[in-house]
Amino acid sequence: MHNRQAKQYLEFLKLSGIQDIYVLNDKQSSKDSKDLDFLAGKYADCVKCSLHKNRIKLVYGEGNNNAELMIISEGPGQEENLSGKPFVGAAGNLLTKMLN
Repeated sequence: MHNRQAKQYLEFLKLSGIQDIYVLNDKQSSKDSKDLDFLAGKYADCVKCSLHKNRIKLVYGEGNNNAELMIISEGPGQEENLSGKPFVGAAGNLLTKMLN
């Protein structure tokens, strides 16, 4: 990716509301990926939007902390809110079908 393209992409992310980007480089150990667990704890009591009003369990995510790809949902549905796990409800079923 050229420098100009990277700048445009970062501007797009900023306009989309993305404030933080975390990247693990090859020199970092898997121990550093525990930072994701730290972030889950950091956001567990977040009240910056109205989603917190009906929150039963934090739906932060799960999976391989060293994965090269992350799928982010707009917001948790009822099943996700009850289980604390992402993509377990109707949207999760649709996502699974689409990925297959």
